[in-house]
Amino acid sequence: MRDFIVRTGIALSLALLAMGWMMPPASAQFRGGDVAHPGDLETEPPPPPPIELGDFMCYQYSAEYRIVWAAGYQGRLVLHPPAPPFYIPTGFIEAGGVTSYLVYHALTDPQDVIGGQQGPGYLGTDSTLGHRIVFWVDFNGTRDTMRDDQRFDGYLMTISRNAMAGVTWVDDIPHGFYATDKNCISVEE
Repeated sequence: MRDFIVRTGIALSLALLAMGWMMPPASAQFRGGDVAHPGDLETEPPPPPPIELGDFMCYQYSAEYRIVWAAGYQGRLVLHPPAPPFYIPTGFIEAGGVTSYLVYHALTDPQDVIGGQQGPGYLGTDSTLGHRIVFWVDFNGTRDTMRDDQRFDGYLMTISRNAMAGVTWVDDIPHGFYATDKNCISVEE
């Protein structure tokens, strides 16, 4: 009787495998309590949802970041959503008791030419993530011209969307910057 049950079980298993209703053990994916082996699981995570302008700010509110740049300067970066009457995205950096105003361009890709430059690190592979941001900070207090503004060119973190990192230039020499700890606030300039 025992041999009959074993042979019937094997025959049933083979029939189910042949019909595609059951996977062989070697190709079965990880199940609770089992051990996964390299190659058993899909290794690519699902793509993040599309980035929106509100991911850089906080939709109808401003976003505040802690920013560090160049030789270790530290401050507070605030990005305002575009608002009437001009719908120009603006903000400011507060550092050392001084407020320096900025304008920014967000939702761009590495291959896009903004202000005469492609994104830092662009190596020829086009992207449609829209996670690039470029902002120009008026550290000199000359609001009527952008010629002397310091350019920051970076990327929003595509999963957490609460930090960004990139490059800025001081006297035409590239330096790094990062902005972290995004916080949604209501601020009037």
